[in-house]
Amino acid sequence: MTRIGVMHVIDSLLAGGAETMCVQLANALPRERYEVHLCSTRRGGPLEARIALHVRLMLAGRKGRYDLAALLRIRDYVRRNHVRILHAHSTSVFAAAAVSLLARGTTVIWHDHYGGEDEDPRSAALYRALRTAIWGVIVVNRRLQSWATGTLGFPQNRVWLVPNFATPGSGPAGVELPGQPGFRIVQVANVRPPKDHGTMLRAMARIVSEMPQAHLLMAGQCGDDTYAQSVRRLASELNLASHVTFLGSRPDVGAVLSECAVGVLSSTFEGLPVALLEYGAASLGVVCTRVGDCPAVLEGGSAGKLVDSGDSDAMAEAVIELLRDRARRSEFGRRLRNVVERDWSQSAAVRKVTEIYEKVLA
Repeated sequence: MTRIGVMHVIDSLLAGGAETMCVQLANALPRERYEVHLCSTRRGGPLEARIALHVRLMLAGRKGRYDLAALLRIRDYVRRNHVRILHAHSTSVFAAAAVSLLARGTTVIWHDHYGGEDEDPRSAALYRALRTAIWGVIVVNRRLQSWATGTLGFPQNRVWLVPNFATPGSGPAGVELPGQPGFRIVQVANVRPPKDHGTMLRAMARIVSEMPQAHLLMAGQCGDDTYAQSVRRLASELNLASHVTFLGSRPDVGAVLSECAVGVLSSTFEGLPVALLEYGAASLGVVCTRVGDCPAVLEGGSAGKLVDSGDSDAMAEAVIELLRDRARRSEFGRRLRNVVERDWSQSAAVRKVTEIYEKVLA
């Protein structure tokens, strides 16, 4: 049987949620049915190291939205490798739609990972203009499903809910990290305003006043923009230099999690954060803000602690409770791992995605 060419498209390979899902889906597609390619339209990043050997990578080097030369490079690659399905993640859908117009015989599926506020600030008119170039939409939560059908006008039978998933296992242990075993707290989140690192830092100031052994590891891209600078400045102002480490983007997140006691997310809004599922795969006790689909993943609080966004005192109290009570956090970790394996498994997501591909091919 001739394998079908599928290309996953993403704007970068920095260690974000959408980027992680893109790589993991490409890696997991059945090799006997699909010849899998992955195109990063703008730049590479740490996730390159996590791409499976059988997945062929293209770095298109797109410099701007209207970089015709980069689009033509993608078109030529698509033609040369007989790619039939362009699976475009997040905003890369604009580049994929343009390529599909240049390379006849390709079909675009848009995978919408948007984790913004309930009132979606994206330009609906801009996305509606893409409807004729997009065959269907994969969404990661029900709010995006309603937006795609109600606001954008995609037919319901071409909008599919495929929740994010965690890869099996937590990764190899043994990585060297600051802090003491049993007192490490980890926050996996790129340093961007929606992740609200400031609330976690203020919580940390209280945590270390009661538990001086506690150490917070912040894993995620931290640039030099205004927000990132303000986060670093706040850590200094709170005298947390010896209690907080900015790890930056890590290709070995599973290994980091295996050395930590508590996973935290202090976001002001989310869709379905991949980090939360990774915490579950690693059996961590979790403290998370009550936003997006996080309460569903934590089953209303039976599989982890939920606090209101912006409440640093509640965050601190919950983390202290889990650090002090090893049995409690172990029970939370066990429950969350079971939930993730049952409802947010890689095999279930891949099965749904391949069913969509077969509809396209039919």
